[in-house]
Amino acid sequence: YDALLERTENWLSAREKKVADAIIAERLSTNLFYASFFASGRTIDTEELCMMTSRSPRYYVSAAYWDRDSLLWAFPAIVEADGKYARELLLSIFRRQGRNFGVHSRYIDGTVLEPGFELDELCAPVIALERYMIVTDDHGLLKNDAIRQGLDSIVHKLSLHKHPERALYDTFLQPTDDMHNYPYLTYDNVLVWCALRCLGEWLGRKELLAHAEQVKKAILEHCVFEHE
Repeated sequence: YDALLERTENWLSAREKKVADAIIAERLSTNLFYASFFASGRTIDTEELCMMTSRSPRYYVSAAYWDRDSLLWAFPAIVEADGKYARELLLSIFRRQGRNFGVHSRYIDGTVLEPGFELDELCAPVIALERYMIVTDDHGLLKNDAIRQGLDSIVHKLSLHKHPERALYDTFLQPTDDMHNYPYLTYDNVLVWCALRCLGEWLGRKELLAHAEQVKKAILEHCVFEHE
């Protein structure tokens, strides 16, 4: 028991983030480790690594999967805590979840749970991959077949939701998971701009980089209103 406790304490201490403010330090570590332990894990039957909304049975969709919840909310904490573990998670997500990137929610094996297209969720894997490479400086994942196939699929799926005339993209569900009032959302299209910049660079496609700038201009023209 003493040996296991010591090993666990050392593991946590090595990944804890130190800041001067004691209150912020406590909250930072609490949230960082909560994201690490409750948003991912290994399955009992196959020991396969996967991400999920939450392992807690208190959550109303415990152990389901959202691209947004896992990759935009929890993953930033995980990659800060443990880059090697974050790499494993990205590989498992692209292999298991890649075929349904952008679909509202899925089971942890990638099967659709609740249908409905969400633009923020389609962009989430790209943004998570970029964050991983920024934190770890590891660009080797871009050579992985599952990653490459997933990125190509995201480019294709994006093309299906472009406005017929403007460089803007629609969504069926909002980032709140509610039905949209307006299909072309500002926040979602900013994510598209970020994703297209990454995709253009990683896939060596100059037309995507150029289109990213068109999306930025369209956002400023159609989605931003200067008041007083």
